[in-house]
Amino acid sequence: MGVRPRKAERHFAPSSLATDFAWVYISRPMFGDAKLRKRVSDLEESLERIQHSFKQLQVEWTETYDKFRQLHWRVAKRAKQLEESTADSADVPTSPPGDQDVSGADVTGLTPQQIEAQRKILARRMRGRYPTQ
Repeated sequence: MGVRPRKAERHFAPSSLATDFAWVYISRPMFGDAKLRKRVSDLEESLERIQHSFKQLQVEWTETYDKFRQLHWRVAKRAKQLEESTADSADVPTSPPGDQDVSGADVTGLTPQQIEAQRKILARRMRGRYPTQ
């Protein structure tokens, strides 16, 4: 008959954070409660802003990486084409620039009609300018 049952007690490990902050569970500050709540809400908002900024940065980085990867692929493809064309053109002798090819197209790749159209476009662009500009 002599032993009374004890109330349930919280047992924490000696080095846990719960023992360091056990006072929070035991007593509530009389006047600092509002300040603590405000600090916690400010910290939560700050964390949400940082997380949002980080997600935006991840999306931006992913888009930039995709653009870079696509550009790299294009450059590699173009280099491969140039390499193949130089290997093919090494067998065929080239004529000086401005010479006409058998098909009637200039070696630069423009037909006489395209050259004339280009000349007219350049003349329109040069209106009102001195030739040295």
